[in-house]
Amino acid sequence: MEETLSNGPKLCAPHLKGKGCLSHPLKKGPDTKNLKYNTWDKEDSMIMSWLWDFMDRTISDTCMTFGTSLAHAYSKAHDVAQVYKIKVEIAATKQGTKSGTEYETLLQNLWQELDHYGVF
Repeated sequence: MEETLSNGPKLCAPHLKGKGCLSHPLKKGPDTKNLKYNTWDKEDSMIMSWLWDFMDRTISDTCMTFGTSLAHAYSKAHDVAQVYKIKVEIAATKQGTKSGTEYETLLQNLWQELDHYGVF
């Protein structure tokens, strides 16, 4: 297992570099409200799958379980107050002086935030 850990970065770095993604794991992704978030999220998922492929099976299973546990512990999926707040904000949102594009983007961002909480 120690050999897998020490060789992992050596094996993975050329692959990421060849794909033009070597610096991606070191960068923080954009805010979920940012219009570029969906593109970044797709790229991040692809890169994470490449990294999982380079790991020993026991390490990747442990990491995935740990990640799931963290997500569950810090998830806002059951934050009823926040869901209510977003729903009220959506209902109160009016176009007013905003352009059609600005208004649509604002609503899409609110819906995306609501989707983050797993509300349908």
